[in-house]
Amino acid sequence: MIIKKILINSLLVLGAVVFSLLVTEGISRIVFSPDDYLKPELLKDRFGVRIQPNSAGHDAWGFRNKSVPRHADIVAIGDSNTYGIAAIASESWPSLLQKQTGRVVYNLGMPGYDTVGYAHLLKDRAISLNPSIVIIGFYLGNDPWGTYKTVYLYGLNPDLKDPDFVLAPGDDHSESKETATPDLSLWADIRLWFGRNSVLFNLARDSDAIRFLYDRLPSAAGKSYVILEDHRYNIHTVLQPESLRAVNLDDPTVREGLRISLEIISGMNNLCRSKGIEFLVVLIPSKIAVYSEYIKDGPDERYHQELIESVEYERLINEWVQSYFQKHNISYLDTLGPLRGATHREQVYPGNADTHPNHHGYKIIAEVIARYLDHPHPPGIEEEEVRP
Repeated sequence: MIIKKILINSLLVLGAVVFSLLVTEGISRIVFSPDDYLKPELLKDRFGVRIQPNSAGHDAWGFRNKSVPRHADIVAIGDSNTYGIAAIASESWPSLLQKQTGRVVYNLGMPGYDTVGYAHLLKDRAISLNPSIVIIGFYLGNDPWGTYKTVYLYGLNPDLKDPDFVLAPGDDHSESKETATPDLSLWADIRLWFGRNSVLFNLARDSDAIRFLYDRLPSAAGKSYVILEDHRYNIHTVLQPESLRAVNLDDPTVREGLRISLEIISGMNNLCRSKGIEFLVVLIPSKIAVYSEYIKDGPDERYHQELIESVEYERLINEWVQSYFQKHNISYLDTLGPLRGATHREQVYPGNADTHPNHHGYKIIAEVIARYLDHPHPPGIEEEEVRP
């Protein structure tokens, strides 16, 4: 009798919990747009993965737009920083640029892509929209390294290889996508299902509080996460020292990837010019570079030497890129100064280990571009660092 009573009470409690979750899920779908939170279906392609067309709010081409227009004034091409990871679709920098300028902006950002993919998107998609300007979001944090892997490991565009490029034993620290081990556990399948079907699940999983707590767990400590806090400016976030590997110029694969990236960008610039399309490259810094002053001068001595080295390597990459663009007359904007200056007054990245800007950061990037479009300047003139 007692066991039966316990069982009945347990079922009642379980039913109440399930009912409450269903009601909360329904409310979440009313308050929040499901398209901004449900995870889209992914398809394999030669550049890694792409998004299933018409999946979770993506358009008929599989990009983060409401629809594919016949014409776009501006086409933005890039990786996850252009796609707008860590923000809803309306708060990606291409969407905010459209709001600020009143011009039609089409977002061709695709997570995981690099300059090889950007060139493909330019030829295959962007030009068909007859834009007046194409903007490339070039992520200094890993685009060169990703480009190396795409060409040398994945076998795309082999003509871009340097026939004299030879790695010494142990120099290649890249990971082939064929060797990546997918998570095939039941828990992974459950997470995937909820990610594609539950707004509530995604809201909870992606919240700063949950992810910040996760980054403090002992299981996350092995990933070399560093908690960055500066109470003077209400800064609390997480940095990843392991990002050093993607900018380490002592690694020949990074240098070779940078060379190829610049060659590809030059080719895109020439293609656009030949068709009467303006071409602009927006340099997007890493999270570590943006918070560099807090790494060097912060009171917490736990900061890893890798972070400082990462900042210095990225500075050298930035100088290399700008010098190349000036020499080849490629218009560009460097957003490091404005993003770095904004850290004194607002949080421009999520308060967890996510390396992408949040909506504040994307707004700053959009503002930098909008100012340029209003008052174009010659290549080589950088955006000033904005201080409060």
